[in-house]
Parts: sequence; structure tokens; C-alpha cells
Amino acid sequence: MIIGTLTLAGQQEIRKYIADYATHSFYIAYGLCELADTALETDTSLVHQRGNRILATVSTSDNELTLTASKVAGSGHEVLEVGIFTALTGGTMIYRGLLSEDSTTPKIRWLNAGDTLEITIVLNLANGVFV
Repeated sequence: MIIGTLTLAGQQEIRKYIADYATHSFYIAYGLCELADTALETDTSLVHQRGNRILATVSTSDNELTLTASKVAGSGHEVLEVGIFTALTGGTMIYRGLLSEDSTTPKIRWLNAGDTLEITIVLNLANGVFV
């Protein structure tokens, strides 16, 4: 589970994606921040990104945009935050979230070398804010 929010910049990117989905790619990154941190609409980057961003697989259905990506950890480290970006480097962060087990409390996850981190983020667009 992820506790997160679409950033203000992300709301514009989602509008572009809906209008012309064939020309947009999204990338997922992960990193580490403080447990007391909160994902805010005004966020523009992860606190401490680990490794390279991963090209996300994107699917849409019933007002939902689903982004998935996976990566094998090269070394052991902690993970708490995830983000969606519009480019492999630079670009705009459109979403930031913190890992959780209960949808309320952030929880750090430990990855051992060779572990696969699988991330799925579902953005529900049904409320009409982004269309």
C-alpha cells in the first residue's frame, strides 16, 4: 500500500496524458525519507532517490490510470518513498507516496541484494478533478 498524493504539477501532466496518451511515458523511482514525512501536492522530488528511475507500464480503465514497475535491488537498503516522474532524468514529479501496510502509517521496507521491488500505483480520476 502507498499513502500518496498527485502533485500540483502532476494534475497538469495527467490532463496531457488523457488528451494524448500515446506520446507520454512515466517513470517510477524509489528512495528513503523520514517516517514523519508527508506526501504533499507541492512536492517536486523525492527526499533521497535510490538508483535510476524505472520505465512504468501504463494501463487505463474506468477512470483509473495504473502504473507498474519492478526493479531488482543491487545491494541491501531501506525504501520508504516512491514517485512518478515524466522523464528518466529531470522532468516533473507528478506523484509522491510513502509505503505503508495499513494505508495510514508510513513503514520502511528493507530490501536485500537480489530482492525485487514491485510498485503499482493506481490513480483514480473519477472525481473529475483531472479531466
